[in-house]
Amino acid sequence: MVNFTFPGNATVKVLPENVFKNCQSLESFTLPIYIAEIGDEAFKDCRSLKNIQFASPSGLTKVGLNVFENCSSMTEIVLPSSMNTIGYNTFKNCSSLRFVTLPDNSSLKPMRYSTFEGCRALEWIDVLGYGSTFEDTDYKYNVESFKADVRKNEEDTFYFIGEDSGCAIHAVTAAHEIAFQYRVSKNFEKIVHDQTDDKIRYTYLVSPDGKLLDIDIAGGTPETVIIEAKIGPYPITSIGSEFSDDGRGNQDLKSVTIPNTITVIGDNAFKGCNNLREVIFLEPNNIQTIGLDAFKTQEGAGATVTELTFYGDIDLESIPFQYAMQWDSNYNNANQDRSYIDFCSGDGTNIHVRYNPGKIEGSNPDYSHGKREVWKVPTIDVAKIASTASNKDNDDYYKSLKKAMLESGYAEADVDSNMETLVKEYDENGEITSSKPSEDVMRILRTAFNIELPPGIQSIRSELFSEATKENTEKTTIDAGNNSITVPAVNDAATGNFKANTSVRNIIMDDVEELEPYTFYGCKNLESVTMYSSEKEDGENIGDYAFGHCPELTGVYLPGSTAGIGKRPFASVPKLTGIGFVGETAASGGNPAQNRGDNYLSEYGIIYKLENGTKDSIVQCLEARGAFENGIGSSDIEAKELAGINSIAEEAFMNCDNLELIDLTDSNVTNIPEFCFSDSDHLWNVSLPPTCTRVDDFAFKDTLLRRLRVPNMYTIFTNFAFYDSDEAGNVKHDVEVRTMKGSTAEERAKIYSKYGWRVSDAYINMICVTVFQDENGNVIAERRVEEGEAVEEPTEEEWVAYFEKYPEFKDMIFTRWSPANYTPASKEENYVTAIFSDEVTYYHVRFVNDNLSVLMEEDVMSGKRTPIPQTPTSAQNPGASFRGWLSDPQGQSPYDPITCDVTFMASYNSGGGSQSGNDPNNPNNPNNPNDPNNPNNPNNLNNPGNNGGNNNNNNNNNNNSNKEKYTLTVVNGSGSGTYEEGTTVVIAANSANTGYEFYNWTSSESDTNFASKTMAATSFTMPKKNLTVTANYRVKSETGNSITSKRTPGTITSSPASNTGSVNKPNTSSNSSNTGGNSGSSVQVSRPGISDTNVASATVNGSTDNFVVKVTEDGQATMAVAEALRNEYGSLENVHYFAMDISLYDATGTKKITDTNGLSVTVTLPLPDELRQYGGNNKVGAVTGGNNLEKLNARFTTVNGVPCVTFTATHFSPYTIYVDTANLSEGAYDITPKTGDAIHPKWFLAIGLAMFSAVLFLKKDKKTNPGIA
Repeated sequence: MVNFTFPGNATVKVLPENVFKNCQSLESFTLPIYIAEIGDEAFKDCRSLKNIQFASPSGLTKVGLNVFENCSSMTEIVLPSSMNTIGYNTFKNCSSLRFVTLPDNSSLKPMRYSTFEGCRALEWIDVLGYGSTFEDTDYKYNVESFKADVRKNEEDTFYFIGEDSGCAIHAVTAAHEIAFQYRVSKNFEKIVHDQTDDKIRYTYLVSPDGKLLDIDIAGGTPETVIIEAKIGPYPITSIGSEFSDDGRGNQDLKSVTIPNTITVIGDNAFKGCNNLREVIFLEPNNIQTIGLDAFKTQEGAGATVTELTFYGDIDLESIPFQYAMQWDSNYNNANQDRSYIDFCSGDGTNIHVRYNPGKIEGSNPDYSHGKREVWKVPTIDVAKIASTASNKDNDDYYKSLKKAMLESGYAEADVDSNMETLVKEYDENGEITSSKPSEDVMRILRTAFNIELPPGIQSIRSELFSEATKENTEKTTIDAGNNSITVPAVNDAATGNFKANTSVRNIIMDDVEELEPYTFYGCKNLESVTMYSSEKEDGENIGDYAFGHCPELTGVYLPGSTAGIGKRPFASVPKLTGIGFVGETAASGGNPAQNRGDNYLSEYGIIYKLENGTKDSIVQCLEARGAFENGIGSSDIEAKELAGINSIAEEAFMNCDNLELIDLTDSNVTNIPEFCFSDSDHLWNVSLPPTCTRVDDFAFKDTLLRRLRVPNMYTIFTNFAFYDSDEAGNVKHDVEVRTMKGSTAEERAKIYSKYGWRVSDAYINMICVTVFQDENGNVIAERRVEEGEAVEEPTEEEWVAYFEKYPEFKDMIFTRWSPANYTPASKEENYVTAIFSDEVTYYHVRFVNDNLSVLMEEDVMSGKRTPIPQTPTSAQNPGASFRGWLSDPQGQSPYDPITCDVTFMASYNSGGGSQSGNDPNNPNNPNNPNDPNNPNNPNNLNNPGNNGGNNNNNNNNNNNSNKEKYTLTVVNGSGSGTYEEGTTVVIAANSANTGYEFYNWTSSESDTNFASKTMAATSFTMPKKNLTVTANYRVKSETGNSITSKRTPGTITSSPASNTGSVNKPNTSSNSSNTGGNSGSSVQVSRPGISDTNVASATVNGSTDNFVVKVTEDGQATMAVAEALRNEYGSLENVHYFAMDISLYDATGTKKITDTNGLSVTVTLPLPDELRQYGGNNKVGAVTGGNNLEKLNARFTTVNGVPCVTFTATHFSPYTIYVDTANLSEGAYDITPKTGDAIHPKWFLAIGLAMFSAVLFLKKDKKTNPGIA
C-alpha cells in the first residue's frame, strides 16, 4: 500500500491506536475532515511514510503518544490550526524531519521537547501561535537534550521562527541560547550568556546575509567578548560599528575574539574602545577587508596609551598582519605618541612582531620606511615560574604552557611546581624522561629553546636576545705609560654587566635583513643559528660581535647573499669550525649549506671577504682553527693559504690560542690593524708580506711572539704594536727579527734589545714577485720568495678558483709555462704565462734495455715531462754499470719536455762496479760528493766508514734493553706510548664522524717517514726524539669546496697538470686494456688518494646482471691490511701500502650484495697517487681469514695516459696495492716485452752509436779533463 485515502462515505472520527503501525509500504496518507483524533502509535514504524495531508479546514484536535515514531522518511509536516494537543514523543526518531510548522492556536497546550526526540535533521520549527511554548518538565529528555539532538557538526544551527520579541517562543530561545528568526524581517537573533558571568548576556542581531547588525550587552560590563560564529545556520561574516557607538567606544571591552566566519571588519568597528588590549583572530587569513580607523582604539583617550595586540598566524598574506604592519595603522589619537599594533603568533609560539618606523627626525617625519621587527620571543624564567608573583600571568609563554598543562590533566594547584620541573629537566637534558607530558605541552615547552621566526620578519629588536653593548663588554686597563687602553672583551661573557637570553638553543630566521652588533652576544646555550635570505636587494648584514661569547655555538648558516660581516662576529666562540651559506628560503625547503656565498667564503676555519669570486680580505679566523680536539685546520697558516689577500679586519686573529705560525708572505696586506693577533697565546712565528707598511697598536698584544719576519725596508710600527700586559715595560720580550739590512724593523729590534730582541744574522734578500697569468693577463696565482728560492707552481685550489672565474679556459688544454725558467726566483718582478691550446699532441715515449726489451712506454702530452724508469740492469752484460739514456731521434733528453715521438735506450759502461743513477743528463745526479746520501760523502753517517769524524769501529754496544725510549702521542687515533729508537710503530686513526672521512697523517717533525700518509692505519720508524702525530679528517663534499681541518680536512679537484681537456687521447700502449666496456657494471671510487677515477672500470664475472663496484676507505679494512702485510714481511718499515675495501652493490648502487657466491670482479684502477712512482713494482693483495695476505696476479697498463693496475677480486674483503721498497726491480711500469715489436732499422744505427760512444769514452778518459762523450 503506497497511498491511503478514506472512502467518501466514511464517518470515522477517531483513528484507532496502532491502526497503521508498521505499514512498511505506506508512503502517503490523507486525513479527512471528520477525523478529530489520532490514537497512540497509529503510524509508528511506518518507515516509508513521507507525506501526511490534512483536510482544509481540518477537524483534527488531538494527536496521541508516539503517533509518528520512527517515520524515518518524513521530511516536513504542517500541523493544522485546529489542533490543541500534541502528545509526547509524537515525532520521536523521525530522523529525516527537517521542517515543522506548529498550529496557530491559542489553545495549544505546552509541548514537551521529547516530542522531537531523535529528530537530528531538524533545522527549524515555525511556531505560528503567539502564545505557544515548550515546557521543560521531562527529566529524561530536557531542553539540553533537544539542543544536542539538533546540533549539527558541533554547531548550533537550529532556530525557532516567531512573530517578535514578545511571543512566548522568543522567551524560550532567550533563556536557552537558541537562535530566533523574526518572521517578517528575516533577521536572526541569539542571546548568549557570558562564559564567566551568567548574568551578562550578549544579544546578537544578524541579517540573513551575515552582517552583524547589533550586539547588545546587558547584565554587566564584560571585559572579554567572543563573537559568535553563527546565529542559527547563518554565519556572521562582517562586523560594523556595533562596538564603536559612533566613536565613543565600549570602554569596558578589553578582549575580543573574531570568529573564523568574519571576512569584513568595517570602518570604525572598534574606534574609541580605549581599553581594548587584544584582538584574537581565530582564522586571520579569512579576513578580506579591514575598514578605515577600524582599530583606532585610543580615539578620545587621555595621555595613557593602552597597547593593542593582535593574535593570529604571522603570514604576509594575512590582512590583519598587513594592517598591523602598515606605517599608518597606528591606533593613537593626536595627543599621544605614535604606537603600532603588536602582532603575536599565539598558539604557544608567542612571537611578537611590530612595525618599527626607524629613527624619525624633522618637522615632517616620514614613517613609511620602517621594518617588520620581532619584538618579543618566548623565554624561560624558572625563578618567575616558582614565584607567587601575579604578574607572571601576563607572560604569554607562561600562560600558554599553563593552559596546555591544565588541558592535559595537570591539577591547577600543581601546575607551577610541575612546570618548574619540566623546564629544568628540558633545559639540562633537551628531553623529558621523568614523565610523559602531552605533545601539546612538549610543543610549547620547546618554543623557548628552539625559536623559529616566520617569514616576513625583517629585523630583530635591539637587546631582544642580549643587552650587551660596546660600553658594557669592553674593559679599560692602564699601561705602564699611564695611557688608557680600551680592550675588546676576551674572557667569558658572564663577566659582562648585561643580561642575555640563556634558554635559546637554536634559532631559525627567514627574511631578517640585518643582525645588529651584539645581537646574540652572551647567549651561552645557543648552539645553532640559521638565517635564510631576505628580500633586501643589496644583501644581508651581520654586525660587530653579533655572535660573540656563545661558547656552545657549533652551527651557523647565513644567507648566500650576505653582503656585510662586521668586526669579529664570532668572538670567544671556541667550538665553531666554519660557517655555511644557504641560498633559498626556509619556506621553499632551503638547500644544503655551502662554505661559499656570493660575497664570503669559510675555509679551514677562516672567513674571507670575496672580491670577484676570489679571496680579498680576512674577516675572522675562528678560534677552533688548529685545535687538537674538535678543531679545524692546522695550527700553522702557511703562505699559500693567504696568498692574494689584500687586507685584514681588526681583531681578525684575536684569541686564536691554537695558532702557532702565520705566514702572510704571499699576501698583499699593507696594514696590520689594531688587535689583529691579540691574545693568541701560542702564536710565536709571524711573517709579514713585503707590502706591509704599517703595524698598529696592540697588533701583537699578549701573544707568544718569538720570531717576526719583516721583508719591507720601511714598515712603521706604532708605539703599542708589541704591547704585552704581563711583561716588564709592557713590551714583548725575546723576539728574533729577520728583516732587510738597515730597515725600520732592524731599528726597532735594536731599540728593544734591552727586552731581549735581536736581529737574525740571515738578512732577507731581494723579494721576487712571480705572477702566473693567462694570455689575457688574468692572474692565476702569485708567489713572493727571496732571490734564489724555488717558485712553486699554482696549486690545484688556485687552478679551481681561476677556472671558476674564467671558465672560457676550462675546456682548453694547459701545455706549458712561458718562460719555462721562472724558478729559482731571480727577478724582482716576473710574469709567467700559461699557454693553453684547443688541441694537444701526444708523443709516444719508449724506454728499452740494451737487448731492446721494453722497460716502459707511455704517451706523453707535448711539452710535458715523461716518467723515468728505475735504474735498469744490463741484459747483455750484467756486470756493466748504467751510464745513461741514448735517444732516437737525438737531441731529446728524457729530462726535458717531450717534443716528439722518441725511444730511449739504456747505455752501460763496459767495466764493472755499479754507478746506478749516474746519468749525465739527469739534473738530479746523486753521485755528487756533496750529496748527503752519497756513500762517498765523509759527512754521511750512514757510511760504515764514517761516524761524523769520530768513527769508532769497535763501538758496537747496541744492547736493545739499554736503549732510551721516547714518547709517541697519537692525536685522533691509537698507538700512543713509549718506544725505542728504530722501532716500527703501527698507528691507526679513529673512525670518522658522520659526514667526514680520514684525510692524512701529519707530524710534529717534518722528517717522519710514514709508510703512507693517506692510509688510516700506517707505520713509521720511531726517531730519537719525542713525537706527536695527528690523524686529520675532511668533510665529505659533493661540491669539492670542503673545509679542511685536523678533524674535518677538505678535498681539491684536479689541476691542469693532469687535465686532458676535451681531447680523448687514443691509448697506444700495446698492453693496456679497459675491461668495463662490455659488462654494464660501473666503479665508484670514493677512497681518497686515487686520482683520475674516471678511467676505473670493472667486469663482474658469474652473472649477466649489472652491478656497482664501490672502492671505499674503511678503518677496519686498513687495520686488517696492515696486519696482513706485517705477517707477510715481518715489518712495515719498507712497505708502502694503500688499503681499500671493495664491495659489490646492485645496479642502483644502494643495496649491498651479501651473497657473492660464484661472483668475482675484474677491476682496473688507477695506481694510487703515492704509489705511481713505483710503477710495475706495485703488487696487489687481498686479506683472507686470519689476516693473511693473498697475493694476486696484477697486470699494469695505461688507460688514457693514466697508469693503472688490473686484477681479479674473487671475494669481497679488504684489498691493498703495495710496494716492498727493499726489493725494487727495473721498470717503473709494465716491464713485460710487448709481442709483435719489430726491430726498427734505426736500431742498427743506435747500437753502432752506442759502441762508438764507448770508444770515445775510453779515448777521452786519457785526457786531462775526463768527461763523457
